[in-house]
Amino acid sequence: MSVDANVRSNRHDPDHISIVGVIAEVFIIVAAAILFNFFPQHVGFVKSATDPSTFTPLLGPGFAAFLPWLNTYWLWAFCLCLAHLTLQRWTLGTRLIDLGLDLFGAAIFAAMFADSPFLEVPVATFAAKSALLFVCIAFLLGALDQFIRLLKWKPRAGQSKEVGQI
Repeated sequence: MSVDANVRSNRHDPDHISIVGVIAEVFIIVAAAILFNFFPQHVGFVKSATDPSTFTPLLGPGFAAFLPWLNTYWLWAFCLCLAHLTLQRWTLGTRLIDLGLDLFGAAIFAAMFADSPFLEVPVATFAAKSALLFVCIAFLLGALDQFIRLLKWKPRAGQSKEVGQI
């Protein structure tokens, strides 16, 4: 098979993984983990671009209670990215892990939505709760999509039916 034919066949392959997308996801995971673990005091907003003293932090001390759950999510998401970079395609095992991660992420953001005393600024509560609800719904839609893909999943020709084997 020529390179051109291989590229064309990957466009229609539902199990093919975009390496660029995975690399971008790795950077986002690492950046979020560093920001929220080491610099949570810098998460907030500035009322005036000309006066940096108008910075208002958004996260309060209650946010630290969610960090172990977020760190667990980021660790598993990072490991899934490494698997994607290695395999360069979805397998039954990676789809199951992704489904579990989507449900775990939805649970984390639902808990944050229900218990938002981690916010320092009461005015921002509505906006933050809206964002948390949006992210939670996005995770649930991702889980639904992955569940549907699992129902339709068939091993490739020459691939073992065992989980994750190539």
